[in-house]
Amino acid sequence: MNCPNCGYKFDGHMCIADEKAEFRDGDISICLNCGEVHQYKNGVLELIDIRDLPKEIQEEILKINAVRQLMK
Repeated sequence: MNCPNCGYKFDGHMCIADEKAEFRDGDISICLNCGEVHQYKNGVLELIDIRDLPKEIQEEILKINAVRQLMK
């Protein structure tokens, strides 16, 4: 699967907690290349506005993207 924003090809490390995980409806995806946030819906990743997510999830996403920036 590729990032709909930048085209980055996701590899076997799609889930940092479980390398055998598969996308399920409602899952949130953060591209490690561009940082865009998507939600898996009906078999595709759709760009979402994190402001529509619960506050605690927004905070986690912001932390992940801060670390992602440090890795570049």
